[in-house]
Amino acid sequence: MPIPKFTDLSLTLQIAVILVLGAALWAMTEYFYPNLGQVRAANAAKRAQVTQLTSEVAPLRPFRERVRALEADNKQLENQLANLKRIVPDEKEVDNFVRLLQTEAVTAGVQFRRVTAKAATTQQYYVEVPFEIELDGTYFDVLQFYDRLGRVERITNVSDLKMGGLQSGRTIQGAKKYDYAPSETVVAVCSVTTFFSREEQPETEPSAPAAPQRGRAPARPPARPLARPPARPAPAAAR
Repeated sequence: MPIPKFTDLSLTLQIAVILVLGAALWAMTEYFYPNLGQVRAANAAKRAQVTQLTSEVAPLRPFRERVRALEADNKQLENQLANLKRIVPDEKEVDNFVRLLQTEAVTAGVQFRRVTAKAATTQQYYVEVPFEIELDGTYFDVLQFYDRLGRVERITNVSDLKMGGLQSGRTIQGAKKYDYAPSETVVAVCSVTTFFSREEQPETEPSAPAAPQRGRAPARPPARPLARPPARPAPAAAR
């Protein structure tokens, strides 16, 4: 059945259709207009937030372009820190240092007889840990040992070096008697000092100074010079 045209309807039906359409438009207006205002307000708030975030991020945009350079610099600093920890470790790795001495002695071809730990000395920024070592071998092998010891990564100082010949029968203070090989010619005794980073102590709150006695000025503590870490010696100095 075909739908009749609006003009073919009776006047009553035409008025009813107009009233229904008007009521529908009015209902749609009442429903959508408040929501449209809320949407506009939300959009305005979002635009304001975007503007604020853009202004906050703008100073950081140059760093985004330099992020690769910053990452490379950070990696380089981490490698430098790792190298410094190998040169001056944070912890007292005495066992590893003794193994280092033994390895260098075996590589140089000398007999590593003994190692004796001495009292450590605490400075302001580092700790000195000395050892007394005794070794023997040929003259050139002993020189090679000290040359190799001056080239290790860790800072190692050699002092109080005493050397004597086996054939001449010259005795060295602190040296013991061993069964020497026929090819060995010299005995050496010296002090080898390595260094460790000093752990930072927690700062304590200074206590209130005692009230000075009447008629006497409070005594001033003597000034102490700042200790500096020792410089790495040249290989020639180690010999």
